[in-house]
Amino acid sequence: MPQAPLLCCKYSYIHHDQKGLSQAIDIHDISIPKNIVRVLISYLGALLFLAGSFYLLLMKSRL
Repeated sequence: MPQAPLLCCKYSYIHHDQKGLSQAIDIHDISIPKNIVRVLISYLGALLFLAGSFYLLLMKSRL
C-alpha cells in the first residue's frame, strides 16, 4: 500500500512498503518535476556540443 506522497518544492517522495507474502519488497520513489527551461537549455547545450564536434571533424578532414 503506497503511503501519501511527501511533497517538497524540488521533489516528491513516495514509500511503498509491501506487507504480506513477500516481506522483502521496500520501494522508495523519488520524483523530480521537469522544468521546461532546464530541459531546453540542456538540449541547446547538447546541440551546440554536437555542432562544434562535427565542425571540428569537417575542418580536420579538409586538411
